Amino acid sequence: MYLFYIDESGTGSQDNNTNYFVFSSIAIHATDYKKSHEKIIQLKQNIIKEKKAEEWELKGNELCKGKAVFKNWQLEDRVRTFSSISETVNQLPFNIISIIVNKKILFENREEMRYDVNLYRFAFQNLLNHLDSFLKSSNESGILFLDSRSTHRSSIQDDRLVKDYIEWLNSLQYDCNFVEQPWFGTSKSYVGLQLADYVAYLISLKTQNIQESHRDFAFLKAFDILQEKIHLVEIPEN
Repeated sequence: MYLFYIDESGTGSQDNNTNYFVFSSIAIHATDYKKSHEKIIQLKQNIIKEKKAEEWELKGNELCKGKAVFKNWQLEDRVRTFSSISETVNQLPFNIISIIVNKKILFENREEMRYDVNLYRFAFQNLLNHLDSFLKSSNESGILFLDSRSTHRSSIQDDRLVKDYIEWLNSLQYDCNFVEQPWFGTSKSYVGLQLADYVAYLISLKTQNIQESHRDFAFLKAFDILQEKIHLVEIPEN
């Protein structure tokens, strides 16, 4: 069985910071989970030695921008950490499948995608198609883990994704290799979700056409390290 950890970047149709919306999935076979989990925990412990790995969350945006636990970190330290994360992920038996939606082009052709609900459904169901194809080609089953987008007071956003999943499942007449509806959890509790966040942010960073003179350009080396490991599906296709 494969475990799929999924997160997104460039969130929402009203997010004007980037023209792209990214859904990323990190897949790991259950037999590889224990050793891979130990490697990531050790990586986190090496990044911040003063804290236990379970006490802080690895988030791509916070590391790049020097926020939260990375506040007051020097730029070169954050760049070096970005590369070390990519190097570790590249060495582990992960399969990375990501959907990248060009919102600008999509909105020009499909007005209804300007609504967040429709954009999420569209991207999520496209990702499900590719993950299910991966499972079928591997003759394996799988289960989905997603970062909960709801607060303690509301589960509306998570419920919508479950409905999107069921709609997709019905369209296939239940002919898929997933064994259950998606599981939702807080990303702080799952290092797989933290890595999915990192990869999604890294892909989003790559789409921003950052110039060599910009301070964030150095972070793109981390993308180059992982590039061959990432199966990137662009929508619409070029």
